[in-house]
Amino acid sequence: MNLRSIFLVGALALGPGCARDLEPFLGTYTGTGEVTFSFAGQSNTQPRSDTVRVTEGDTSDLVLTSEGGCALPAEVEDAVATLVPNTSCTENVTLPDGTVLAASLVVTSGTATLVDEVITLNYVGTASVVYAGAPYTAGFSSAMTLSRATAARAIARPEALRAR
Repeated sequence: MNLRSIFLVGALALGPGCARDLEPFLGTYTGTGEVTFSFAGQSNTQPRSDTVRVTEGDTSDLVLTSEGGCALPAEVEDAVATLVPNTSCTENVTLPDGTVLAASLVVTSGTATLVDEVITLNYVGTASVVYAGAPYTAGFSSAMTLSRATAARAIARPEALRAR
């Protein structure tokens, strides 16, 4: 057996059998939870609700995208999707006084754990805003429960159509 055959056999052995099952994660979810901001030794916790769409990623297994457009890539291992560290995005943040600011977020770590079509999404990072002309950076943590609103594929699979 030559070296090329050994590589081919190895690639085939690792191929389809190692594919991650992303299908259970895919879809649109409605989420509720809370976000806590920490700044200058003080913290403020606020309720949070969002719609999150989970799709297959181009450079990661999954992408979790909020209603505001913040896209968080993640890598899947069994029922846990680990967010890619140091992902940046922009999202609107509501201050305790009701002021809404565009915040630059850096998500430093987090996980999305799937159990019975419900995702528990927890992540932490930093949020940077400009308020009254001055820049501020705060730490944050977010904890949400995402309940499936729709499946990723609303039409039947080709195999199901052939069985009719």
